[in-house]
This record gives sequence, structure tokens and C-alpha cells, in this order.
Amino acid sequence: LDDLEEVNFQALREFQEKFDEKYPVVGEFTGGKAPPAKMSRGLGGAAETPLGDHQPSALELVSRKPRVFVSRDFVSHKECDALMSMILKTQEGLKFSTKLRCGFRLHDDQWSPAEVQFLTKIEERIAAVAGCDAHPDEVELVGMLTMPEPEDKRCHLGLHVDTNGERPFRYATAIIYLTDVAEGCGGSTVFPLAEGPGFCPEVEHFEALQAASDLLDKSIDHTDRALVRDQGGPEAKVLAQRLVERGEDGTAGVSVRPQKGSMAIFWTRNDQGEIDPYSWHGGERLLGSKDVQKCTLQKFKEIPAQFRDRGMAEFVCGTRKRAGQ
Repeated sequence: LDDLEEVNFQALREFQEKFDEKYPVVGEFTGGKAPPAKMSRGLGGAAETPLGDHQPSALELVSRKPRVFVSRDFVSHKECDALMSMILKTQEGLKFSTKLRCGFRLHDDQWSPAEVQFLTKIEERIAAVAGCDAHPDEVELVGMLTMPEPEDKRCHLGLHVDTNGERPFRYATAIIYLTDVAEGCGGSTVFPLAEGPGFCPEVEHFEALQAASDLLDKSIDHTDRALVRDQGGPEAKVLAQRLVERGEDGTAGVSVRPQKGSMAIFWTRNDQGEIDPYSWHGGERLLGSKDVQKCTLQKFKEIPAQFRDRGMAEFVCGTRKRAGQ
């Protein structure tokens, strides 16, 4: 069990190491205990919807390649505020940088029974659209807080597919946006190869798509592996640069802008169960003052162990079809 836990959080450690190298420490959370999630009553004594009982809006298809859906009202604003409070609670008394990442272990001693129940309901809500219940073979919920920083690249941490970080069995990712980011302030989730509504084929698109496929053939799932770590040699570096250039084109593909309470879910694998080259993506840097911030809750869905040796394609294909129904 200890070995499984170590594997599950390897990706978190790898990202944290990268953040520690890239971002300077800008402060410390010293505001005392963050307020716990509570069930409250609205003005006039009318009962509000308890945390975890919000009914999400229907999924809207925004891209077929890769498969990307958006729910505009997946969690309530009250639930967003409670989740943000819990993210800060995990960092109480600790230093943080312009990018903060924390894991939500359901049975952590810091959570009250009400908070455990709340997180469990969020997991169940995501599982309903991802086509698979939460299970021990996948990482639990991950909270992220991003602040503006001076990086000049649009996708400031490069582009990747979500099997990176030694997580080869991921098949879909859900991103819940807990804050609004105004138009023009960045922060979008960018899919530079997506074929969304009004897609117009052009040479640059197909060249970048071929580069994305060739990188995967070389077992490269993050552009930094080629551009920073020199994995794959000069050829891989050229391919990664071509893909990054496509990501820098603000008119290419599909971008999902953070809107408080919304959720984007996308599939890393296609109907054949293979890693989808269309699913390369990145986070757009935030622009503006320190008042601008992006807070998300993410869930990386993984293929259960019993389907990994056989039946993987059928499992993934089934989850994709059910999400569109």
C-alpha cells in the first residue's frame, strides 16, 4: 500500500520541484486557520443547498478532437469558496510561490467529517461525467493556485499530455475553475491542436499535429523534456519547438477561459485507447496585477488496474461515449 501511495504522488513531487526552481517565494500564508467548509443559511432563514448537493449543468461539447466538454455551472459559487478555503488550509503556515499545488487526501486528519463528505461528493460528481468511480489506482483531487508572473511565453510551463509525470494510464482530466479570470488576463486552458467549431484546416495545423505525434512516438509527453532536458536529441527539439509555436498562436485551437463554477473535462486517450496527439495542452500565463489569480481543482482520471492488460480500449471508448449522451 505504501508503494502504491508513493507512485500515486510521484507526479505531484515532479511538478513541485519544477515550480520551486521556476518561481521565487513571494510570501507566506500567516492569516491563521482558513475557515472550514460550512453548511449555512441564507438571509431570512431560508435553507441554502448544502455543500456537495449542487446539481451541475449539462455538458457542452467544445471540441471533438480532442474530446473536450464544458459544464458552465458544475459547482456552486458557495462550493467554490469552500474549496478555495480548503486549499489555503492545506498550506497554513507554509511558504508559497506564484504557483501553489496541493493534494487532497480524503482521509487526512485536517479534514472534518463534513469536509470529507463534501470532497467525496465532488469526486462522485466528476466520476459521473468521466465514466468511472474514484479508485486507489489514481491520484486524488489536486488544488492549484496561480498568480501573475513575468514569463513572456503564452503557455508558461510548456505543453504536455496528461500521461506525463510517469502516469501512463491517465485517460481524462477534469478541471474545475474556482475563480473568474477576466477576458484579456490570460489563465485559459489552451488546446492548440483542437478542432473546435469553425475549424479551418491549414498547413501549420497539420505540421504541428505531426510533430505532436512524432514526439509521442519518441515517448516524449512534455515539450520541456525535449527543449530543456534534451531528451530525444536535436530532432525532438525541433518537433517540440514547432508544437510550442503553435501554442503561442492565440488563434489556433480551442481555449477554455476560467469562469467561477465551471468545469472542463477532456480525454487524453482516443477511442482506440491510445494517447491522443490532439490532447497536447498547456496553461496560459496570467496577466495583470497580483489581484488577478486563478484557482482550480483538478482530477486526473486513470484506467482501473483490471482494464490495463486487456479491455483498455473498450473502457476508454465507453467513457467517451457516455459523456456525450
